[in-house]
Amino acid sequence: MLHSSVALAELAVAGHGVALLPAVMFARHLREGSLARPFAAEVEAGRYWLTWPRGRPHNPAMEKLRA
Repeated sequence: MLHSSVALAELAVAGHGVALLPAVMFARHLREGSLARPFAAEVEAGRYWLTWPRGRPHNPAMEKLRA
């Protein structure tokens, strides 16, 4: 199984859209020009945001993950 970032990068390189990727993981692609970095903003590694639709009630699995 491919890492999801690798799969997203392959799709972006093939012209199927944009991808949010860790720049350090794709430095070679950026240097070679197969991927372009449109802005310098980065999300600090190791942090994740837990999101869900505002109107959706929390189920037990969501509450366990949140805790």
